[in-house]
Amino acid sequence: MKKSEVLVFIVEDDEMFKKLIKNKLEKQSFYNIKCFSSIKELLLNIDSKPSIIILDYMLEDGVGSKVVEEVNEFKYDVEIIAMSGQQSIDTAVSLMNLGVKDYIVKNHMAITRLEEAVQLAYERIELKVEHKKQEMVKNLLIYFSIFTVSLFIGYSITKFL
Repeated sequence: MKKSEVLVFIVEDDEMFKKLIKNKLEKQSFYNIKCFSSIKELLLNIDSKPSIIILDYMLEDGVGSKVVEEVNEFKYDVEIIAMSGQQSIDTAVSLMNLGVKDYIVKNHMAITRLEEAVQLAYERIELKVEHKKQEMVKNLLIYFSIFTVSLFIGYSITKFL
């Protein structure tokens, strides 16, 4: 899967920071990006099945943990990266336990860390896609083997009759 095919949601209520994130991702060749300012907007568009969600922890209409719980209910395989001004280890651990892949504190290194986190998320997505392909090939080989054996057995039985 090419980076340009990966659907990325940015959920951030700070418009300047949201634009900065979007520009940085575009420089990394991520072009399929949708930006939202609220949890409501995110959930209205979740059926688009994003591959990566960059989520501000504190939004005007709720907190990140509630969003993660709601997104998890859809059972989509999505890489969630949370960002927050909070440096609370408890918050980070709580989010990680809910399935968030990375927690980034908004400070002077946040954008650099975010670029790295998105790249790692992309690499995990690529690995999952490759694994699915290998599973499909494996299943096809098993099916083909069973089919071949069935044909051989059928041929052998008709030969005896």
